[in-house]
Amino acid sequence: MVLFAEINYLIVLICISQVLLCLNVFESYFLSCGDAKSIAMSKAISFLITSIFKVILILRGAEVIWFATASIVEVILLILFYFYRSKAASIGFLPVMVSYQLIKELLYKSWPIAVSFLVTTALLKLDQLAIKYYLGNEHLGIYGASIRFIEVFYFLPALITSVLVPNLVEMFEEKTDVYKYSTVEKNLGRIIFSLGVAISSILYLVSDYIAQFLLGSAFVESGELIKIFSIALPFIFYHSYRKKMFVVEGNYLIILIYPIATSFLLIVSMIYLVPSYGLKGVALAFALSWIASPTIIPLLVCRKQDLDGFLAMFQFSISTPRRL
Repeated sequence: MVLFAEINYLIVLICISQVLLCLNVFESYFLSCGDAKSIAMSKAISFLITSIFKVILILRGAEVIWFATASIVEVILLILFYFYRSKAASIGFLPVMVSYQLIKELLYKSWPIAVSFLVTTALLKLDQLAIKYYLGNEHLGIYGASIRFIEVFYFLPALITSVLVPNLVEMFEEKTDVYKYSTVEKNLGRIIFSLGVAISSILYLVSDYIAQFLLGSAFVESGELIKIFSIALPFIFYHSYRKKMFVVEGNYLIILIYPIATSFLLIVSMIYLVPSYGLKGVALAFALSWIASPTIIPLLVCRKQDLDGFLAMFQFSISTPRRL
């Protein structure tokens, strides 16, 4: 009974932290103004304070509930620091009137983004659900431990593009210099993809050492899995970047189509690869589906211009360039 009470308390704490995150509207405002300094300072200070608190908990041998409480404290501190920065900038976040017309307009325009987020989240967990169903919990543990070394880098492209999105939106809406917008967009995509390649190369080279020294002898197979995952990382980075560009350009429905097509390709790949290759088959299906996202799927959904955009990073195109 005590164990169930602790689990229920943990669930309540997690739910509270998620509700508090909904109040994090300050970050969206700072991003829209290109004020990355306020975001970085607030996150750094709140993270530092809670990290010191967690170290103290570890030294004192505290229970898991206290660590969950520390996570909520981190969210509360982050919101408080955002509020302080907004007051320093004389920003008001308590509206006198609510525009229901504006709310309906925003919901109408943003529902593909919300659904796309849910589909992408499901896509990133779909392979693990398949492993638990077909191969069992033991293989799921090996797979989950391996993919964590890839997932830890997912925030990088979102962070980079979020800082630059306000400037890109301004350039796109003004339409005074289409060539400049196209050049900046292409260079940003090249930087993010190259960053993915760099991290991927390092992970590929040290994957065996990660499996041997960090995970232990029970996770020897993780070395091969990390190698396969690392190949997909640059394409995952590019997908995150391109999703932001679709938002800038107002192509909301395309944001929804890509994760659905990628999920379908992942399912089909797992059906064919898992029976023959087992756990490696799931990793191969994961990698192939993400590699196909900017290369094959654009042709399947009649978006050849997106494939051109991807190939343009390498100074190559399959169609005649448009006149700017």
